[in-house]
Amino acid sequence: MNGKLTLRPPSTVAIITNNTCNLTCNNCGTLQNYNFNDVSNWAQNEKYIRKWAEIAHFDDIDLLGGEPFLNPELYTWAKNVKGLFPNTTVKVSTNGTLLNLDKNIFLSRKIVDLGVAIIVSTHTAEDYELHREWIHKIAEPFINDLKIERIFTPSEDIIHDTVQEIYKWKDSGALVFSHVLVDRMYPNYILEVKDNTVILDDGDPIKSHEKCIFNVNCMAIQEGLFYKCPSVTNYAIMKNLVNYEDRAYPILDSYKACSPFQPIEEIKEFFESLYEPIDACRLCAFDKKINPTTMERPVTFDKSYKKAFKGATKL
Repeated sequence: MNGKLTLRPPSTVAIITNNTCNLTCNNCGTLQNYNFNDVSNWAQNEKYIRKWAEIAHFDDIDLLGGEPFLNPELYTWAKNVKGLFPNTTVKVSTNGTLLNLDKNIFLSRKIVDLGVAIIVSTHTAEDYELHREWIHKIAEPFINDLKIERIFTPSEDIIHDTVQEIYKWKDSGALVFSHVLVDRMYPNYILEVKDNTVILDDGDPIKSHEKCIFNVNCMAIQEGLFYKCPSVTNYAIMKNLVNYEDRAYPILDSYKACSPFQPIEEIKEFFESLYEPIDACRLCAFDKKINPTTMERPVTFDKSYKKAFKGATKL
């Protein structure tokens, strides 16, 4: 678009606003079920996001956490990102559990006014109708201007039945809300956190990449830098919070995230490399973890995960 760099479609890119969550979903793809605390400040990120907007076009941008409604600057992020990427679908992705708070009802309406959609992923079937009521509460002032579509996707092999409700403006067809039940998750890339140490696996990097469900759809910008997938995105911050196995450091340290201020040819090369295996794929070992009968696992919550990181021991 207008000579800007693009990714292979569909190019959904996450911008991490915080690594803090109020839930402890097992198998969280970005390890927010652990005591992984970090909030991104807009002022410190602005020059990077502005530069990305100058040189690149992304079809979709998800403002992600953690739980983004725990970032006190969420409106600032939504306003500025949408302003810098006016031709991009910008969304805030939330677990929905905080939408009933008066401050978040007001905040959600302001976000919608920006032209930014709110994506609600409810993690328990019991909460689905409750979150639906909260969405309608938020939309109360403009509910008559919305068209609501209910989409049912029947189960096919490893994927369970899903129901998704899509809320769009009647006049423009632009997305306003999406509400879906996500009560199952794919296994994440670690084996466990034990004695304040992240325990990883060892597999074939090429076969692991082929099996990985994060390999082409979980690209992220964190603190201004562009990363391929959760394992390397998380490592950039987690290495200051927790130990990794000694063998993992040289592999993870060898990965270099991309800055928008690098030479344009380097950025082009980096964008192409996003679809290829990296050395860190061996540590995820998805070739061992995923098969047709265990690809999805029911979401459960265990608050003991939050005690797994006992403090910064690797600085």
